[in-house]
Amino acid sequence: MNKIFKYTSRFFISCLIVVAISCATDNKPKGTDNAVQHEQKQINKSNVTYKLPSPVELYIFLKEHKIPYDNSNLNKIENVSKYYTNYSKYVNFGIYASDLAYSTVYEDQQQSFLYFSTVKTLADELGFAEGFDEIAAKRIEQNSFNSDSLYQIATDAYWEACIYLEDLGQTSELALIVAGGWIESAYLAEKSIKEFKENDPSIIRIAEQQILLENLIEYLENENNQNVQKVLGLLKELQEKFDILYDNEDNVIITKEQFNIIAKEIDRVRNELIK
Repeated sequence: MNKIFKYTSRFFISCLIVVAISCATDNKPKGTDNAVQHEQKQINKSNVTYKLPSPVELYIFLKEHKIPYDNSNLNKIENVSKYYTNYSKYVNFGIYASDLAYSTVYEDQQQSFLYFSTVKTLADELGFAEGFDEIAAKRIEQNSFNSDSLYQIATDAYWEACIYLEDLGQTSELALIVAGGWIESAYLAEKSIKEFKENDPSIIRIAEQQILLENLIEYLENENNQNVQKVLGLLKELQEKFDILYDNEDNVIITKEQFNIIAKEIDRVRNELIK
C-alpha cells in the first residue's frame, strides 16, 4: 500500500483547523483530492507529520449535502458505564467526542449537552480535565440554545484535551482517541445513506475515506503499544475491504456491492470498539 501525505512541521491537532494537502500518490481512487483537502489534521511524530481525519469536516459535508440528521446511530450514552479499562475509555472518548461533533454540527442542543457531559465523564475518569472541566460544562449549560456557541465550546474542549495528552507525551492514548473518532464518523456517514446512487457526493465521500484510513494506519503503526496494535489490527481488516476500490475502472468510484461490503466491515469494527 502506498505511503502518503508525509510532511515535516510542528505538531498540532484540532477538530476544526483544516490543513490543505500539497501532494499525494498517483495510485488512488478517482475523486479523492477534495476529501483529502478538507478532512486532514496534522500530528507530528519523530519529525514526521501525519495528516489525519477530522470527523467534524465529514459531518459538515453531510449537512451541506442535505443528509438528514439521525441521532439513533450515536453510541448510547448509557454505554459509558461499561467502559472499565483505559483502552475502552480512550477509544470511546474519541467515539463520544465524534458524536458530540455530529450533534453540534447538526445543531441538536439537547444531544450536544448530553454528549459533552458523557465525554467529560470519561475525561474525569482518565485524569485529564483540560477542555472538559467545570468551567466548560457551565458554558455548555449557559449556551444550550446557541448552536454556534455549543459548536465552538465543544471544538475548543476537544482541542485542549488532545494538546494536553500530546504535551504529556501520551501519544498512544491520543492515537486511540483519533482512531475512535474516525471510525465513528465513517460509521455515522455510511448509516446516513438510505439509498445507493453511484454519483451521490456523500457516497463518493465515504469511498474517499480510503485515503484517510491509509494515513491513519500509517500513524498508528508507529505506536509500539498493545492497545494501539489492537485497534490497528481492526483498521487493517477494514483497509482490506477498502482496497477493492483499486480494482475499479477509471470511470467508477464505488459500486453498490463494494459499498455494502465496506459498510458491513465499518459496522463490525465500530461495534467491536463500543462493546
